[in-house]
Amino acid sequence: DRVSQYLWPHNMKMCNGGALHSQLYGVFFGNAALLDLHYGASVNIDAGDISDYYLIRVTLQGEGLLSLGKQTAKLHKGAVTVSSPSQRSVIQTDSDCRNLILRVERRALETRLQSLLGRALKQPLLFDIQVPADHPGLGAVSATLTYICQLHQHPVNAALGPGLSDYVISVLLSHLPHNYSDALLEDCRQLLPRHIKRARDYIEEHLSEPIALSA
Repeated sequence: DRVSQYLWPHNMKMCNGGALHSQLYGVFFGNAALLDLHYGASVNIDAGDISDYYLIRVTLQGEGLLSLGKQTAKLHKGAVTVSSPSQRSVIQTDSDCRNLILRVERRALETRLQSLLGRALKQPLLFDIQVPADHPGLGAVSATLTYICQLHQHPVNAALGPGLSDYVISVLLSHLPHNYSDALLEDCRQLLPRHIKRARDYIEEHLSEPIALSA
């Protein structure tokens, strides 16, 4: 119940009986939160559709399995996994599993992405469920999380929160793989005139229809 208050409402069942030895630590800043969660027991968590947040998860120790819709990803030390909205999220963990979880508001991420693209989103933003260990963007994400942890070892002025969460959102969108990564990269390579963007958007909105060249 306490974890639901701070992270996201969910159902949790213990797999092998015994007792919980749970620990939860966290900091909240702007549109994001960073939480360190260890249940201390083998548990099965059904979080349903985490519709309002993206959860970026770094497994610090132990093992587990994340199911997101029809996709699955293994949790192990050093693994980076992401739960995106619009899909049912189920997690199984062993008693040693401990995760550092970055929770970011969906609205803030989508608003920033639309600003970068210069257009409305045609489909929900979906991050890859598991980030490969050799992905070039992981270094920047890891350094950002480390910085947040180090920063909050001391009292932090609340006014810093919004700027810090905006920076984190920019790092996630530019360094983790998702279904808009190619579009962001293309827009960065070439600044398109407004009339070309309008033509591109029209084509994307009518992909199932024949479009004459004159149109």
